[in-house]
Amino acid sequence: MNPLPANPSKAEEIAHFNEFVNALPKGSYLYSMLHDAVATVANNIRNDFACDPLKETWEKQREEAAALDKLKKQRADLEEANRQAQIALDGRKRDHDNMRKKIDNLRAEARRIADA
Repeated sequence: MNPLPANPSKAEEIAHFNEFVNALPKGSYLYSMLHDAVATVANNIRNDFACDPLKETWEKQREEAAALDKLKKQRADLEEANRQAQIALDGRKRDHDNMRKKIDNLRAEARRIADA
């Protein structure tokens, strides 16, 4: 059996597959499995594997991986936004505590003045 040329045509690939299957021993498992698939494989090659369930599975996996990547990015974005919000909240809490101390100091000073 001759090897396929580089960049074979669909017809060459179909003929090569037929030749491979027909070269198998007729009682072998491979022949039994592949002989029944010759027409399906030829049809899939002609149609660019349009009906190939494996291709559909791969496409679905690619779509799911892309969706997962998008969700990971969204999660990272949300985590960053949460981190930034926490930084801002911490700053506001410090400002509030400082303001509370200033008010307490002013009240204490006001009491001293009133008592004097």
